[in-house]
Amino acid sequence: MRSLTAFLVLVVFFCSASERALAAKRVALVIGNSSYQNVPSLPNPANDAAAVTDMFKAAGFDVVESRRNLKNAELRRVLNNFYDSARDADFAVIYYAGHGIEVDGSNYIVPVDALLERDRDVVDETIPLDRVVQSIEPARQLRLIILDACRENPFAQNMKRSIATRGITRGLARVDPMTPNTLIAFAAKAGSTADDGNGKHSPFTTSILNHLTAPGLDLRKAFGIIRDEVMAATNNKQEPYVFGSLGGADVALVPAPVVPVAVAPQAPSAQDVATEVRREYEFAERVGTKEVWDYFLQAHSTGFYADLAKAQRNKLLAEEARVAATQQAKVAIDEQIRLAVQGALASEQANAAAKTKEAEEARLAAEKASEEAKVAVVAQTAAPVKVASLSDGTPATPNPPPVARIPDVPPSVSAPGREPSAKETLDWDKVKDSTDPAALQKYIKLYPGSPLSIKAQQRLDVLKQAAQEREEKARAEREAAKKAAEDARIQAEQQKAAKAAEAEQKAKAAEAAEQKAAEEARIRAEQQKAELASAKKREEDDRRAKAVEAELKAKAAEGERKTAEDARIQAEQQRKADLAAAKKRDEDDRRAKAAEAEKAKAAEAERKAADAKQKAEEAERAKAAALAEAERKKVELAAAQEAACKQEQTALEDLTAKGSEGSGVDDLKALSKSITCDRVKPLVVATLDKFSAEAAKRAAALPNSPELIRSAQTQLARLGCFSDKVDGVMSDKTQTALGHYLSIKAEPSGDGTVTEGLVSELTSQTDRVCPLECKAGQMAKGETCVAVAKPSEPTTASRHKNDADEVTPPRRTPAKRQAEREQPPRTAKPAQEAPRARQEAVAPNGGGGGGNSRPMIGVGF
Repeated sequence: MRSLTAFLVLVVFFCSASERALAAKRVALVIGNSSYQNVPSLPNPANDAAAVTDMFKAAGFDVVESRRNLKNAELRRVLNNFYDSARDADFAVIYYAGHGIEVDGSNYIVPVDALLERDRDVVDETIPLDRVVQSIEPARQLRLIILDACRENPFAQNMKRSIATRGITRGLARVDPMTPNTLIAFAAKAGSTADDGNGKHSPFTTSILNHLTAPGLDLRKAFGIIRDEVMAATNNKQEPYVFGSLGGADVALVPAPVVPVAVAPQAPSAQDVATEVRREYEFAERVGTKEVWDYFLQAHSTGFYADLAKAQRNKLLAEEARVAATQQAKVAIDEQIRLAVQGALASEQANAAAKTKEAEEARLAAEKASEEAKVAVVAQTAAPVKVASLSDGTPATPNPPPVARIPDVPPSVSAPGREPSAKETLDWDKVKDSTDPAALQKYIKLYPGSPLSIKAQQRLDVLKQAAQEREEKARAEREAAKKAAEDARIQAEQQKAAKAAEAEQKAKAAEAAEQKAAEEARIRAEQQKAELASAKKREEDDRRAKAVEAELKAKAAEGERKTAEDARIQAEQQRKADLAAAKKRDEDDRRAKAAEAEKAKAAEAERKAADAKQKAEEAERAKAAALAEAERKKVELAAAQEAACKQEQTALEDLTAKGSEGSGVDDLKALSKSITCDRVKPLVVATLDKFSAEAAKRAAALPNSPELIRSAQTQLARLGCFSDKVDGVMSDKTQTALGHYLSIKAEPSGDGTVTEGLVSELTSQTDRVCPLECKAGQMAKGETCVAVAKPSEPTTASRHKNDADEVTPPRRTPAKRQAEREQPPRTAKPAQEAPRARQEAVAPNGGGGGGNSRPMIGVGF
């Protein structure tokens, strides 16, 4: 009895000291959108959200996140973050108060920055209810969404329909949750609207604050009470509705308080001790923690229930190992995805893949061990019960696990009336301890009036009751095993869905990061444009100031120039007079010197004639000698040139025989630089062109060659997957475009290598493969992105109308002219046949407007 009392005290201590640890983990997200930017504000959602937040905190929820007036991007980010909070939670609850909208049978919640000019904007500017449901899918026991969003839709009145038959109804549409243990509560049933109320809170939220977190109150009953109160408060105009289903057990957001029951002490018998051991086991099974099982095994180290306790403890350890392995596998998968998104080195990605594989194998092994532990518990429970002997304390032989004990009837007890005969007594002694119902029935049929038949009937009834209890226990065990298998299957499906949702969230996060980077680049470009305009204005102001200053200086300089001009004219007149006098003196001196020079010139002419005659004779003799020497050198040069030609011809033939592979091209280039024979030069040039063409053809056929990359870029641009410059460089954008194409074609991404086969595959595509993506403010129209049309401003003069009718051809910007100058010149006909891959990259696809290709049309604004 001391052992029993100590065990119960310790269990009560564990239950009270670790109540938070043993209780289910509960998380909640509360959103209230009141301050809408494009429609009238709602007064109550902010108040409702604040009150619901306080309610969940008072109920002891582990995590309560509260958000107000969320825009589109903020609302998506909050839902993604709450997904992480729900992953290790048992209960996950989302409460939303604000505007909601239904389009074509699908429900959406509306952020405060939504404009919704057209029905097609709903997909981009709102959040689908399915996205909200995905945020609570990881929760293990309960998923609850409460929508106080069935108000009148203010967007529907002015919303333009792209399809005339598209339905936009009042309120929200009916939903059918696909995940188990999921409830979605509407403030009003499908197709009707909810009243916002005149008080501080809406009628729906007021009733939720009064009943949802009542301790021990089942959720279905709580929502039934809420329904009755709301209908009474609105004169049956508003009927809250709940979609989804739960199991047979009660599910309360706040568990009912446990009231301890005092047990009067009594002296236990041996049978009572065995019963108490069973009760201790059942209580420890309800608590279900490792510490309680350890204490139970310390108190009862042997016996049937000790073996069951060991199996339960092993099941807990196996489950903990499975959860840890699952978490490690998730971390490894996240790391592998992160490295792939960031474009890490191949070695790092390979290491991450290996770690992911090891973690996945460990997870599978842990799951297998957990399943084996669960099977061991079921098998142990179904095993024969080992009950200690009540007489001497020695273990008894294994018996079937009867629930009901067959009482022994004392021989002295007999039915009133008459004493049994000797034969009746003798036959009764043979069957009184039998467990065979047929033998007892045979005895009753043989001696129907015997007093012993009453005892036989009593024993027969007990045997039937024991068989029935055994059958019920076996059926309960089968149902438990079936439920465990179903729970395991549901958990596997949830994990699979969680992984898919997580991968989708990461892809969307990467897409959002790209959009954010593009938006930041656009803002920076606009800032630079504004700075350039400001700098241009400053330069214009400086130019005008300098022009005024220059004009003033020019006028001052003009006055100085006139004064200087007068002084110059006077000086010029004086200079002319001085020059005339000097000229007259120089003329007299020249005439005197000319007479003397004439005499000297005649003497010099005679002397030069004599010298010229002598030099002519000497030149005639030198010319004859030079002609003879030149003839001799010509003969020697001809012989030397012939020898050099033969030597260079031999070298050319050797290089030609060697071929263009290896160092053939370089050797031939070196020979072309040192060639002297005019007869061999054309042959060397022709051979060099041939070698170069062969080398270029081999280089172009190599994977990731610039020619193949340029061809792939051209085809990807034609298919709508690539929009960057075609430069033959394997850039990140080229790899991204190639990966995008392969993912759309459901082909493996490989290692990003461009081959002739890949270029041929791209060239064979006749239609656009990658969908057209337009920037903000644009929309897809055919194969182009055009700006969203804005309302036209009224014209103020006929001149504007005429100007609008005239179409001014777009002028080429400096950037376009620079890009055209940077493009390599095209030749009408190449001298040598280029490689096939390069021809496909340069030639325009389907030229002349023929074939199945469509021209790319750009629209500028």
